[in-house]
Amino acid sequence: MSAWRNSVVAAVVAVLLASCSGKATTESASNGTEVAEEVLQRHTTTEVLVDMGTVARSATTHYDITLRNTTDTTLLLLDYEATCRCVWLELPRRALAPNESATLRLWFDSRGEWGTVGNYIGVTSSLDDVALAVWMMAEVE
Repeated sequence: MSAWRNSVVAAVVAVLLASCSGKATTESASNGTEVAEEVLQRHTTTEVLVDMGTVARSATTHYDITLRNTTDTTLLLLDYEATCRCVWLELPRRALAPNESATLRLWFDSRGEWGTVGNYIGVTSSLDDVALAVWMMAEVE
């Protein structure tokens, strides 16, 4: 990735970080992470910023994101595209009825990464007018 692109990603993540942040857990940590519920709505892209905090080099961490379907239609999260192979999502394996919640898990593998890392993951759904954008940031030691 070019230095210019890294700068742009870091700047976008920094701007989003000012408005929202979260806590990440490592694989060996307890799963008692406090996570705010994100709302999926029609005619909009729901944006979620995940701050993984400081991550040791060659560590794998995850963050749970709770989503609630506030549309009037059953919704299925179909697929995602990430800017790096170092991040991936475990999507719910079931459809979400209106007002139903589900958890998706964001993973980050820091092997080969260093310094401030910022990635974007775009998630598509079964409804053309409902999308999810996940911005991830971490500081790799």
